[in-house]
Formats: sequence, structure tokens, C-alpha cells
Amino acid sequence: MTDLLVGRLYLKRQSGGCGLVELESTHNVAIVGLSKFIEQGSDSFTRLVQEYDARKAIYWLQKEGNLIKQNI
Repeated sequence: MTDLLVGRLYLKRQSGGCGLVELESTHNVAIVGLSKFIEQGSDSFTRLVQEYDARKAIYWLQKEGNLIKQNI
């Protein structure tokens, strides 16, 4: 089954394939979704993630999500 999916990934749409998914937009959607999830979370575990993420100097998920939202 996975061989069929991998093979179809590279077939052109005109040939019956799915075409390629744009990786950058898929990444951006995932980052924005995670950022929203962290921002809106109110349970203790999500608050821990919020605090941890805010302390990081680089690769700050919430900051990246906000930057992506601004550029859209």
C-alpha cells in the first residue's frame, strides 16, 4: 500500500497523480496550528509548554507562529 502512495506522490496531476504538496506551506500551517494550541491551552501541561517555549532564545514556536501569521 505505501508503495502506491509514494509512487503517486511524484505523478503529475495530468497523469492521475496527486501532485506534490508544497512543503513550506505545510510547515507553516503546522507551526501556526501548534502555536494556537499552545496559546489557547489552559491546562497545567500546556502552561508548562508555554513557559518553556517563552524561555527559549531561538526556535521559539509561539514567536515563529506569530511571524508566519503576519507574513500571510
